Amino acid sequence: MKKGIRITLIIILMTIIGTGSYFISKEVTESYLKDNKTIKDINLETFVTDFNKNLKESNMDLELIIDEDVVANENKTYWINIQEGIDIAVLMDKITENKNKDVVRVTGLAFKTDYEDKEKIESYLKVLLKTNNPKLSDEDINKMIKNANNMNNSTEKDGNKTSKTFEYKGLGIDQNSNLESTIYRIARYNKY
Repeated sequence: MKKGIRITLIIILMTIIGTGSYFISKEVTESYLKDNKTIKDINLETFVTDFNKNLKESNMDLELIIDEDVVANENKTYWINIQEGIDIAVLMDKITENKNKDVVRVTGLAFKTDYEDKEKIESYLKVLLKTNNPKLSDEDINKMIKNANNMNNSTEKDGNKTSKTFEYKGLGIDQNSNLESTIYRIARYNKY
């Protein structure tokens, strides 16, 4: 009898520990995903304000302005010209008349493939990444750019070469290029 009771107690204890471990690990996993795999929604107006703030902090003499006469609105995307040959693309869930409600889903830095000042492109890209996730360190940003530039596992279709998407800290980044233009695309994994 004692052996049977002992086995029963061990089984009950293991069940309690197993169930507790399951719920604890589930909570820890959900907490981790909440903190590291998604980022909060951002609207277009906030995006531009944050981008301009990050430009100033990076000592870049430029300010993005949403001017309806200059901004091209195509396929739920705002194209904002930074300078000749360099544009910021901002893809929205949907575009309304209220830029406080338009949620940013994907941002991009587009430029002519033969653009000579690669340091300037990288500087803009760093600002764009920091704007998408202010918690990124310089090391995180450099890691993301390095992975986006890695064309070893790229796919090619219709003359466009696309790097494998690198997902990190709530963002996904890849590079798509052809003979004419290149775009770094940054997907935002927003909290829902």
